[in-house]
This record gives sequence, structure tokens and C-alpha cells, in this order.
Amino acid sequence: DHEAGNDWHPSDFLGKEDEAMRADGLEAVRQYQWIHSPGNLGQPMAPAGEPEIYYYQFKLQGFPVFVCDTRSTRSKQGILDARQFEVLTRWLKDAQRAFKDRPKLVVSPSVLVPFLKGTDVRAYAGRSDGWDGYRRQLIALFSFIRREGIENTLFLCGDSHISMSSEIWFEPQGREAGPRAFCVVASPMYAPYPFANGRREQFVERDVMPLDGAGTTEMHYEVLDDSWVPKSSFSLLNIRRHRARGWTVGVSVCGVDGELASISLPSADAAPRSGPQQEQQSKES
Repeated sequence: DHEAGNDWHPSDFLGKEDEAMRADGLEAVRQYQWIHSPGNLGQPMAPAGEPEIYYYQFKLQGFPVFVCDTRSTRSKQGILDARQFEVLTRWLKDAQRAFKDRPKLVVSPSVLVPFLKGTDVRAYAGRSDGWDGYRRQLIALFSFIRREGIENTLFLCGDSHISMSSEIWFEPQGREAGPRAFCVVASPMYAPYPFANGRREQFVERDVMPLDGAGTTEMHYEVLDDSWVPKSSFSLLNIRRHRARGWTVGVSVCGVDGELASISLPSADAAPRSGPQQEQQSKES
């Protein structure tokens, strides 16, 4: 992001000086960041005239990981180009087949959820630098996850200069059914400029997004109330397998003063929601 321009877009109109600065910034990323990346190991050079590929996959402690490039090929059609989106969905399907309910980690530098306020209106969607500014592709991604039954997708995001964790679920015909997913936003490690930091009041903490034209199937998300951390920090994931409860995910947000928050994401085996009353009881418990 900032190495090449704040919230930059590949199709930005640039003057000569800004164009040279962006080129220098991208070259610095290649030489000092990408060269150390797991995705650079054994990565073939892009054919002449084609962009370099900066998304990749690997395994970490037995968990499958896919790292997205949500910056260099974004366009009006999507935050990912068509080729990367196809690779990501194929990876999710293969990971479900190979790993079953084991959590699948998808690293997205740009935030999936929560949405910024106002981005549900087309005229204001461009205010967002995250997936909520690309609703059509976000709908396609969540529709795929629901349709293919991809269990325990854990999205790991940054960029917003505030940390929070969200639960994601699906409701066809008004009742929860299908897999659950989660989104952990962990940022920033160092943010000396308060005016640049995200604030809780800028986000929609609970929202619904229709996945079809009839509105019969919806994606819901809710930010866990105790997960907001507005300070410089980093997050530690603790993923464990319990015989009775299945996979559990803990998030410890740590700063210079020690642990700032400890969050347990709801187990994927938790009882499904059947309506407002059960939902309230679940919160109280």
C-alpha cells in the first residue's frame, strides 16, 4: 500500500513525478519484501508483457494458507483479477477436500469485514479501500464458500489501523445453515499518527449482504464486541483441536504494555441461530 502511494489503484492517473515515485516504490517492494516472501521461492518469471504474480500458497504448521494480492491487479471488476479469483476459489475447494474442517487461512491485506459506513451506496463505495468497495466480487466469494461448503475459512487482514475480529455466517430462508467463517483484522504494529487510524464508529459492526437477487440467501457478520483494539499492536492466533468442540481459535492482541485483548472466536460447532430470541440467549451465555 503505502510504499507506492496511499490506497493506490493500478489505474490511477499520475503525473510524471508521481509515476516515477510509484515505480520506485514498487521496485523497493520487490527488492526488500517480495524477495523474502515464501511466494518468491521457485516463482517463475512472468511472461513478457504480463504482470508479476504476487499471490501464493503454502502450509504453516499443517494449516493451508493462501496469500492474496489485493492491490496490484485490482480494477473496476474486482479487488482480485479474474485469474487470481479463479486460483483462490480452486484452492479453497481443494483445501476443503484435503483438510475437511481444519481451518483454512486466507491472508487478505485489504479488509473483508466489517464494512465501512456508507459503502452500501454505490455512489460512496469508492470511499473504501477494502472488499466492501467491490461488492460484486465479495458476493461471488461468499456464495462460493457457502455453495461448496468450505468449512472454517479464517480471513486474516490488516490495513485499517485498528484491530477487530468478526464471525460470518449464512442464512438461507432466514435460518442459519452452512459453514461459518471468521475475519481477524490485525493492525497496526506501529501507528504514530492518530489522524490516520481507523475508528470504531467508522464501521458497521453488524450487517447483512444478500447473496442472490431474490434476497432469500444472506451473508451475515458481526464484530465481537470485546475485540476492538485501537492501539499499535500485533495479534497471535492459537488454533486448537478439541474432541468435543472441534476447532477453536483464540486471538491475543498484544502491545507494548502486554496483552490488550484476548478473544475466542465462536466454535464452528456451536448451535445454529434460529431467530432473534436464540441469538440473544447465545450472546448472554
